[in-house]
Amino acid sequence: RRYMEEKAQRQGTVERKDGVVVVKVPKCSVLDSSEEFVHHTLTQRVPQILKRTIESNRESLNKEQIDGILALSNEMSSDAHIRPIQDSRLDSKEWNACLRPLVEAKAKWSNAPWFVWECYVYRRLIEAQKYWESKYDLFAIEKKKSLESTVELIEARTKIVVQMKQWNQRSLQMLLLSDLWGNQADLSLFYSKT
Repeated sequence: RRYMEEKAQRQGTVERKDGVVVVKVPKCSVLDSSEEFVHHTLTQRVPQILKRTIESNRESLNKEQIDGILALSNEMSSDAHIRPIQDSRLDSKEWNACLRPLVEAKAKWSNAPWFVWECYVYRRLIEAQKYWESKYDLFAIEKKKSLESTVELIEARTKIVVQMKQWNQRSLQMLLLSDLWGNQADLSLFYSKT
């Protein structure tokens, strides 16, 4: 972590002020919310993931948690302004320091940098769910289904990797392809329909 922070400081993308790491949010020229993939992710895919998460966990969530997650989904779909993190967890101060330029600029979901809101939405989900109190994994059910549906494929790829006795370009390609295949088990790419 320290190495990464020092590297980022040398590159001028972060600085430390009063003991807080401040991330300089670059202007995004690629993968901003006007790109088709990013726009679809913002307005369709992630809000659907949030709603599906509620449905998968309805028995484990109370009304306040469900309302908070639905409000987050609606903020994204309606292109609301980015707001600070409102809980009092240890990382809230750092998150809000990073979000400050966006909040002060009255940035909306659609004009905030894609990577920022892609991370921010899951931090906001943690806030809405009150994860720190329950430690309940909202994605456990889908992770289990996804893993169960891919066990045979995982075992087959594991056998391939174990049989690699000599490392060369071909074995590296096989390993990378296995890794890329593994990305299909991601909740948003494999199991779900979004």
